[in-house]
Amino acid sequence: MKKSIIFSLAVAALVLSSCNDMLDKTRRDGFVNNPAFWNNESSVESYTNSFYEDYSAYGTGVNGGWFYFKSLSDDQARATFENWTFTTVPQKTTEWSEPFEEIRKANYVLEGLAGSSLANKSKYIAIARLNRAWNYYQLVRKFGDVQWRSKVVLDPNGEEVKAPRTDRDIVMDSVLQDLNYAVDNLPVSKD
Repeated sequence: MKKSIIFSLAVAALVLSSCNDMLDKTRRDGFVNNPAFWNNESSVESYTNSFYEDYSAYGTGVNGGWFYFKSLSDDQARATFENWTFTTVPQKTTEWSEPFEEIRKANYVLEGLAGSSLANKSKYIAIARLNRAWNYYQLVRKFGDVQWRSKVVLDPNGEEVKAPRTDRDIVMDSVLQDLNYAVDNLPVSKD
């Protein structure tokens, strides 16, 4: 009886003393924003592949059905406006928030790669800028003036979240700069 109690205590001490090293691990299924992540091409490629969800036929992302359902644009109205009806715009809508989530992801790539030593980081910067441009185009098409964000917003209650909208001409000039960068830096071959 004494031997089994001593053995149980020894096993318990061994298990409890080793828990710190064995169980304290970094999550492998989440985004870790650190320099090691942005210097690993496999990680960056995997992160930027999530932008495919924004396009039709690749998934059910925020803009996945844009080509078929332009419900917030005037593309559904006849030139005579005979079928035009007024609707109440909700106070909160995913048509506004989801593109900004994608813009935030693109800005994470841009900020993360700024200090990266990745050999072909210009390709991933181009992918991020292309997708930021796409989402801003969608927002401007639907809402006109929108807030331009070129940096990651860390505080959801910060002043920048409630800042006034940026003039659409300034936003679209920035979109054009993003597109020009993407054209100049995306590879010609498919991958």
